[in-house]
Amino acid sequence: MSKKDFLRELRSYLTGKVSSGELEEAIRYYEKYLDGEVASGKSEAEATAGLGDPRIIGKSIADAAGRRSRHHSRNSSVNASQNRYEKKPEKGNWSRLKLYGAIGIVILLVLAVLIVLTRVIAFFFPLLVVVFVIALVLRRNGGLR
Repeated sequence: MSKKDFLRELRSYLTGKVSSGELEEAIRYYEKYLDGEVASGKSEAEATAGLGDPRIIGKSIADAAGRRSRHHSRNSSVNASQNRYEKKPEKGNWSRLKLYGAIGIVILLVLAVLIVLTRVIAFFFPLLVVVFVIALVLRRNGGLR
């Protein structure tokens, strides 16, 4: 399917199901996405096939718009001008992500230390057993007091 056909089917499906602003925003987003895919070397047919059926995408957009409109009617403090397709993480999410990253690094370091310790113990264990047996034999024979 060509980019033009994909966008036409998407527009046709969304008309009357979402506001004109949401419709144009979705069309611009998918037009930009398909242009990027073509610029990266894919054909229009490959790029549109990768997205799937434009009616299914349109249904997802219409369903999301319906949920947003219900949410907006309950909560008027939502920022309606925020791009719905390319949300940026909120500042609080970045600090949480940094915290999880730091915890992950600490866990990896602890695991690395444990692995090194077990390998050192495994390396010296036979030597310790021999030393222990010699000490035991000497003690029984009266060599060590």
